[in-house]
Amino acid sequence: MSTAAPGMATSACLQACAEFFAAADLAVFEHDLAAGMLRLSGAAAEMMGIGSERSLAAADHDRSVHANDLDRLHAERRRAAERGGPFQFAYRMVRPQDGRVIRLEARGAALRDAAGGGVRLGGILWDVTAARAGDGEVSALCRALSTEVAALTRLHRLSGRLAACTRLEPLLEQVLDAAMALQDADLGVLRLYEPERRTLRIAAQRGFDQAVADEFRELPVTGRMLVVVRAFNTRRRIAVEDITRDTDPLLDKNRAQELGIRGAQAIPLIDGEGRPLGVLSAYFRAPMLPSASTLHHLDLFVGQAAEAIAARLGEPAQHLAIDRLRAGCDAIPQPVWQADAAGAWTWANRCWQSLTGQPREASAGAGWLDAVHPDDRARVGDALGEARNTGRFEADLRLWQAAERRHRWSRLRAEPLADGAGAPAGWIGIAGDIDDLRGRQERQQHLMEQLQHQLRNTLAVVRSIARRTAESATNLQDLAAHLDGRIGALARVQAAVTRFPGRGADLQGLIDEELLASHVRQSSRLQVAGPPVRLKGKAAEALGLAIHELVTNALEHGALFRPDGRITVSWSVDAAGPDGRLHFVWEELSGGSPQPGPEGFGMLQLKRGLVYELRAEVAVDFRADGIRCDLHIPLSAGIVPDDDASGEADEAGPAGSAS
Repeated sequence: MSTAAPGMATSACLQACAEFFAAADLAVFEHDLAAGMLRLSGAAAEMMGIGSERSLAAADHDRSVHANDLDRLHAERRRAAERGGPFQFAYRMVRPQDGRVIRLEARGAALRDAAGGGVRLGGILWDVTAARAGDGEVSALCRALSTEVAALTRLHRLSGRLAACTRLEPLLEQVLDAAMALQDADLGVLRLYEPERRTLRIAAQRGFDQAVADEFRELPVTGRMLVVVRAFNTRRRIAVEDITRDTDPLLDKNRAQELGIRGAQAIPLIDGEGRPLGVLSAYFRAPMLPSASTLHHLDLFVGQAAEAIAARLGEPAQHLAIDRLRAGCDAIPQPVWQADAAGAWTWANRCWQSLTGQPREASAGAGWLDAVHPDDRARVGDALGEARNTGRFEADLRLWQAAERRHRWSRLRAEPLADGAGAPAGWIGIAGDIDDLRGRQERQQHLMEQLQHQLRNTLAVVRSIARRTAESATNLQDLAAHLDGRIGALARVQAAVTRFPGRGADLQGLIDEELLASHVRQSSRLQVAGPPVRLKGKAAEALGLAIHELVTNALEHGALFRPDGRITVSWSVDAAGPDGRLHFVWEELSGGSPQPGPEGFGMLQLKRGLVYELRAEVAVDFRADGIRCDLHIPLSAGIVPDDDASGEADEAGPAGSAS
């Protein structure tokens, strides 16, 4: 071969590789930086949503790149071109076809032309939108858990302040300020009930001037049905989202407008024995519509405040404040717990018991670890040690699910609790189920690893085919033709195997597709027969390439080259013994006298490749009237007799026939 042949052979190899990846239905791209052009496989064009365009200007592609990612993408391309070799980058793209935003990950290599000219970036694209969405769901769950833990921690701290307040007047001021902060209210009033006068008297207020406070100093509980009086008499929260638009005729809309009030909410203060103590009311300059979470936390706080006020009024609370907080936590549909400063559990809510089947008393101390998978328990001590430094406990653990009789992944988060003096007193935490999210991430990672492994193996085969073809080629035309045919055969085998990965490729189908690709039509000159057999992995790849070499040899030199030639292909399965065998026979009657020549790639694939890959016994007999090739391959090499051909054929589609 001439000195220019290696460079030209490399170019032909790259072109053939691109055609192989396209035939295997992979999203392949090639970016000519000097020409500013992109070449795409059909799968890549479909993934990007650009229709049937296989070649387009890079600038046209870049117009669909997310504006926030465009500069970074350009920089990544420049760095890849400067460094050469492998590259990897990710970006978002707005599909022109439907406007949907997708996330793409590109992996490949930067290659410089043999003459030292322009640089081309070539590789494979993956749509990782779903994987990133799974990451977003995990982040959203973490944020929700953090918000809930923060709210519970805040309630605990408020409870501590209320318990530490020994005088009634400062207590009432603290209760009103905290209630307004929880609601983001603009004005607020705390009224206490005076049974002798049957009135609600202002005990603390925020935002009203003295004249207005004096005007509404006392409200008779038998008088007009103001929002505050209704809440007291009905023993339930009363809320008006927008007074100016409310249809209630008892609302004094004119007075509300004078005071600049649009929204109002009143909550009765009721002690542990059901006796009314007063009303907490909040007012808003704009329409109010608090979330369900805000209302739940507000109800918990108001319950604790009522118990604290009752205690200061001379009625023993008997720890009812903390009982009220725990009762509220029992309503949360997620496991919530409290622990002391050392991490020993002191209480768990009802959801923990129903989820794990573990009674509350059994979870005390370190008992809750019985519900944790044994392999994850050591992680708890590490997380506690880190929490003492960071101020946050977080651990992903597998918890026993009593209903499902199995462990599921959960994310446990906890915040430190402080006593009345601000010193660390313990922890309050919550758990969220992340089993489905973690499973999706693990499956995504497993599929990515499988694809990368398959890609590396396939590239190794392609390199081997290219090297051996170049070694045996007599000229560039011969090199290009044989390289194209062999890589095309490999692509057809890969497509057949990946179509139904668990079942493998049909032997009859491999023969049919190879004959069809070589434009060999069914006639009396060709007979193909054998029982249903499926080939998996290496068996399909090695035998598929061998069949391609046999068909190519028959077309160029053998029975299909001569007008009177005939071919018989048959196989049988002997399943007897510990290691059954497939007996495959390729027999040509060409009327000529073929003689064995130098062993090229085809003969090496038959005699050495099958022996090395499949532990096959190969016999090639050059006879006076043709060629006979006998292959004996152990079934353990990945060969599966198909006893239920009809059922699997229906699932896989028609196997095809020699054509």
